[in-house]
Amino acid sequence: GNAMIIDMWQEDTSPPLHAMHFGVGFGSLFAPMIARPFLGTRPEDKEAYNSTNFDNTTQINALTATSWMNVLTDVQNVTAIPTDTRVNNSNIEVPYIVIGCYGIFIGFIFLAYQYLIPKPKLQKASHAVKKSWREVISPKQCTQGQTAFGLIMLFLGFLFYSGVEAQLAVLGSYMSAIAYEDLNFTKQKAALLAATASASSIGFRFITMIISKWCPMWILIYFELLTAFAMSVCLVTVGLSDPVLYWVFTCVLLAVTSPLWPGMMAWAEPYMEVTGSVVALWGMGAGITGFGLDIISGWVFQNLGSQASMVQTCICSSFMIALIIVIKLVMLKYGEKDRDATKQKNNHA
Repeated sequence: GNAMIIDMWQEDTSPPLHAMHFGVGFGSLFAPMIARPFLGTRPEDKEAYNSTNFDNTTQINALTATSWMNVLTDVQNVTAIPTDTRVNNSNIEVPYIVIGCYGIFIGFIFLAYQYLIPKPKLQKASHAVKKSWREVISPKQCTQGQTAFGLIMLFLGFLFYSGVEAQLAVLGSYMSAIAYEDLNFTKQKAALLAATASASSIGFRFITMIISKWCPMWILIYFELLTAFAMSVCLVTVGLSDPVLYWVFTCVLLAVTSPLWPGMMAWAEPYMEVTGSVVALWGMGAGITGFGLDIISGWVFQNLGSQASMVQTCICSSFMIALIIVIKLVMLKYGEKDRDATKQKNNHA
């Protein structure tokens, strides 16, 4: 999808690319709402308190048992309550089926567009050139023959998307847990925090979708990452001292980080051919880093505490600031690509 949008829109790719990624936030916002009715019910749920007895012993009082720990203190003559006890069985497969059917439906729309919509007739090149697999994956193919520039940009893009995932490794995975354990959020309030963060990301994606038409992409990315760095510093210094501050800093940080995925591709487009292979390599960096940092972030949070997790976020933000400076210097050194040469190459390919 990214490569298709870039190939279609070329130098005007930024707004449509941001528009496509605008839909990502809706999935993360509405998926929990779709899944919630089909999840199993545990005894700490209010309905369970009013209707459930364990091993024919004293009934749990819904008015006093407000959490699982309170349940343990309000049950008399019970030696053990299985932690995996559920009042209602989970039907989690249902939301998976719903989302899967939606994906199939969208796939059929693309197939219809591909095979049923009339396409403009283009003049075929008289000498079509077939590329070998080595030419397809060669770094110089995306930078008009400049091998060094191609290698550098592929590597820097790999690091960029790795850094984006690193920024999200803590707050994206443990934001609600930190609020619940360190700031005494209730489970409902922690869930509301996560929903607010998703809504903030959607809102800022919409803003960038509009202003990217006129604002140079490097300025937009600098603003996003500098703001993310400022928010990470605030989280380290005062973020864990007040629930409201934590709420605000977290939502702002996640909001300004969310458009970085389309932003980097739109930023690189004037300087190189952002092909499907390039997008796949950069995405691989995000996947590898995301997998590794999820484990590291979990260990840091569990063994060193929330303050250390905030420091981890600040370190990642600092790395991203240094990285975008290097990327900008490399782009200035090699300059923008020759679009006329690219069009002539495509006409003969």
